[in-house]
Amino acid sequence: MIVDLNNTTEYDKQIIYLDSNNATFNTSGFFDFYIDIENPIKNISSIKIIEASIILNRSNLDYNDIYYFELNDYNRISTYIKNKGSSYNYFDAIPYNHADYHTNGSCKFKIFYALTSSNWTDPTLYTLNPIEHNTKRFNIKIKDKTFALLNKLNGESFKLTICVYTIKKNIYG
Repeated sequence: MIVDLNNTTEYDKQIIYLDSNNATFNTSGFFDFYIDIENPIKNISSIKIIEASIILNRSNLDYNDIYYFELNDYNRISTYIKNKGSSYNYFDAIPYNHADYHTNGSCKFKIFYALTSSNWTDPTLYTLNPIEHNTKRFNIKIKDKTFALLNKLNGESFKLTICVYTIKKNIYG
């Protein structure tokens, strides 16, 4: 996707900030939720992850903990799990980082990707094939290192910032 200053490109982009504090939970007590979008997003061609963070209120966090999150059915990454004999698809993962932020038993850790130019070689860009014509909701699930749905304790939250690229012109005529 090459963008020029004359605004003749065929793509638009918008930054979307998703916060579990503004979500509707499908399963009470677990990180399985959705966020409805007020104005539907038309003709999504690609989604770039910018930042994701999670705040957990747990004392049993371990250095090999990792939290996988799914965003709709956008399977950007695939991992083979030897002891389960199958693959697991997800959008991205946040590894536990003890060096991030700690206060009063709460821990916030995140991943952040530099805002590089987005083309098909960018590993943080997920290209939809086929494009998604009308998106009204983002569904998010967070799973722990065993790929089980992560339970949600009081005060815990998840935040995700993405850039959504949409096709500007009508591709159907």
